[in-house]
Amino acid sequence: MRRSLWCLLILAGASLALAEEPGLKPTYSASMGSVTVGDQQLYRLSLRPDIPIGNWGVALDVELFIDNRGGLSDRGWEFGTPAEAVDTILRKLYYLRYGQPQDNTFVKVGALDQVTLGYGLIMDGYRNTLQYPGIKKTGLYFHRRDIGGKGLGVEGVINNFQDFQEGSALGKLERQKVMTIETVFTF
Repeated sequence: MRRSLWCLLILAGASLALAEEPGLKPTYSASMGSVTVGDQQLYRLSLRPDIPIGNWGVALDVELFIDNRGGLSDRGWEFGTPAEAVDTILRKLYYLRYGQPQDNTFVKVGALDQVTLGYGLIMDGYRNTLQYPGIKKTGLYFHRRDIGGKGLGVEGVINNFQDFQEGSALGKLERQKVMTIETVFTF
């Protein structure tokens, strides 16, 4: 579990260093909740910094699990095999983005929170993270406004790219043995 604490400290230091750069201010959100995996109850603490890098940005999901005895669990920090290491690193990426939601060009890949299409008439406050972290979906949201200076724009959303692998976006639902209760705080 020492690896997870070191990674958390390094990420916190990196985001604080970026905060000193003019115009680049990371934002943070955090969540806490309980996760049931099989028969085991774990408490999950998560820090989600959105780290800007020019017009780009990456949001991380740095999670710590506390077991029923109060100890830190190694869950989510497995580096034993190359496959485990890749899975561990990918689980720490919450989303990648280009631009900000108020910009003319904005693209976000990964977790989608508070997506609105058509000024809220088509979709308002949509999120693909209701079952997160038990089920992690990789979605896409994009918009391009004021195309050619004519006030025209285009926007779209894909809930989960894995739906296309299963045959369609209206693919089958499967029961998972993971249940999550989570509260999200933004500051």
